[in-house]
Amino acid sequence: MDESKLHERARAYRERVAVRAWQQRQKRHAHGVWDRLRRALAYSERVYGVSDEELSRLLIAGAEPLAVGGAIHPPKQILFVDERLASTVVGTLLPASLSAQTLEASNWVLVPFAGIEPLAICPADRW
Repeated sequence: MDESKLHERARAYRERVAVRAWQQRQKRHAHGVWDRLRRALAYSERVYGVSDEELSRLLIAGAEPLAVGGAIHPPKQILFVDERLASTVVGTLLPASLSAQTLEASNWVLVPFAGIEPLAICPADRW
């Protein structure tokens, strides 16, 4: 095998190892934030991106805020709403995953599956 190809393969391997190490370091420093976000999204039937005004209206109406949104950068306002409030949400339907489209939205409204109690999956003292 040509020596230049071996050097190129070795360089590419070192880059992959460095990226993987950086990702693991970021996960350790996050103290489980990404896992908590994934759990909240996994129990959500629908996710909406909403405006600041809509977010304020839902908070006044009794939506449950999640503190985990403030633990990421840029900070996000994340609310759980019940089915009664879910029917009044005015916003953009987003994928219920940590996709680029979802992460770009600064305000999330999560609608849990029927029978799921938001505080049971996201206890306030852990967020």
